[in-house]
Amino acid sequence: MSLAVLFVAAALAAPAIPCKQPGEWPHTRDAAWLAQVLHRAGYARTDCTGSAFVIRLGGRDLYVWAFTSGSSRFPHMRALHVGGATVHVEARLRAVWRARRRLVWVEAGPTSHYLPRLSRLAPLIRASLQVG
Repeated sequence: MSLAVLFVAAALAAPAIPCKQPGEWPHTRDAAWLAQVLHRAGYARTDCTGSAFVIRLGGRDLYVWAFTSGSSRFPHMRALHVGGATVHVEARLRAVWRARRRLVWVEAGPTSHYLPRLSRLAPLIRASLQVG
């Protein structure tokens, strides 16, 4: 089965997340899962870029996205324990952690230059570990 056929099958199985920007990611199971995580953690999505959601946290706008991946190697990132997960951080700009079979990424932007304190991500991290 080709990669294109697999992607179309996955996209058809996932509910589309409203997004004003074009992009495939809002139509994936990963986006639908992340929407549930954000809801459980109490965050409102303020925007969608077509490849990530934008949330407001600690006075900062942040990009957040997730995708299914088997990778767990982040050699150029510092590892910290936050909210029950090992969070890999790069220069206070981005953070990533494993939540079951997915990687969840948070990055500063569109108006922020750096992440808030990592402890502020704990509710999001905990929710991502709880949603199936």
